Amino acid sequence: MSYDFNVLRENGLDVDAALKFTGSDDRYVKALTRFYNGYNKNRTRIENSYNSKDYEDYAIVVHSLKSNARMIGDYKLGDLAEKLQYAGQDKDEVLIRSETEGMLKMYEELVELITPFIKHGDSEGNKEIIILAVELKEALDDYDYNKSITTFEQLSRSGMSASNKIICNKISNNIEQFQYEEASDIVSELIENLQR
Repeated sequence: MSYDFNVLRENGLDVDAALKFTGSDDRYVKALTRFYNGYNKNRTRIENSYNSKDYEDYAIVVHSLKSNARMIGDYKLGDLAEKLQYAGQDKDEVLIRSETEGMLKMYEELVELITPFIKHGDSEGNKEIIILAVELKEALDDYDYNKSITTFEQLSRSGMSASNKIICNKISNNIEQFQYEEASDIVSELIENLQR
């Protein structure tokens, strides 16, 4: 199968270097998929080690991000991750505090960029998630805070893709601020994504 990777090139990824490394279009897409699937776990680990000042673990996970970002052709993120890897090893708290947020933003943007190339399987697997999302929308439309929170917690534990979990984080922020209409609109977006 052939793919049009031009959107990745236009956004700064060195696709040609990544293709040389992976060997074929299909293997490159598999590398993109592995990168995508690791997002939630890695981001959580980076945030946890950052917040707990566990710079040894921070350096380990950022080292992994460096290698994986470069493998798919994102040398800008890879270089920043390398800089922060060394900062973690040196326990350079000033550098870590000033650069981590920017790195996580770049990481999130990269995951969003590669999302169209990821195969999620058929929508049958999304049926249960869609049911929960519809229930959440109904609770939000009824301004039912307790039901919204309970349903959101169930939804956030379901096996969603990384990009949909990013959407879920936005829903959570709106619920916490009692912005039910905004949250409901975002849930509608999530349902559309799940039905594709």
